[in-house]
Amino acid sequence: GRRAMIPACIIGALVFIISDPGISREFALWKYFFFGILASEIALLDRERALEENGRPLLTRPTLVVILVVGLIWLAEDIAGPEYDLLVKLGLVRPDPSNYTVGLAISYSMVLLALARMPDIAKFLDIYPLRYLGVISYSVFLIHPFYMVLAFPGLQLMNFHLQTDLWKDWPTMPTTFFFLVYIPGLFIWATLVFLLVEKPALQFGKRWINANREKWGAEPIGGLTPPPISQFAPVPEPKVNST
Repeated sequence: GRRAMIPACIIGALVFIISDPGISREFALWKYFFFGILASEIALLDRERALEENGRPLLTRPTLVVILVVGLIWLAEDIAGPEYDLLVKLGLVRPDPSNYTVGLAISYSMVLLALARMPDIAKFLDIYPLRYLGVISYSVFLIHPFYMVLAFPGLQLMNFHLQTDLWKDWPTMPTTFFFLVYIPGLFIWATLVFLLVEKPALQFGKRWINANREKWGAEPIGGLTPPPISQFAPVPEPKVNST
């Protein structure tokens, strides 16, 4: 199961990179989803290796520092605009009409991977505003098309992904409106969606999984019956490797 996640994420990311980038704006975003999962799975695999008896992590401290620095430099370069997309300049990928570049996906994944295995540095990002944004981030994703249609009546929800060129003819949004009205309004609506939709759905899923945990754990897999789940204890987080 878990071991198959890394190749599955690589295949999924490649599918969305190779596929026609002009299909829709939302379609172009899915590669970021796979890159994020890939970074998380590599971090978990490295953690599991470090927890093994006499085990050492694959990603040593110097390696993680290099990954973090390169990721930050690449991210700062790529986020400046699609004309700075390194992979397009090298001819490795086609330009993405939606401007959701592959370089941005790789660079932010490198930063996430490094921070996941360097908790002493990541703790400086452990502040309430970022934690709050992390909690409601999926609700922001769910609500943003509806919110944008309400905020900008010229948009049409059913053709939302086809209206990229429409923005080019519109005047720039005033800075004060963006920070004092638009963003707070988006967070308020996302918080309501989280409290009324996402959180109840997560609680229902958790109850359903707990109700079926023993049954799933007792089912034979490949002719073998796994041991009872009660035998498994939580694994502590290892100390950061300083070598």
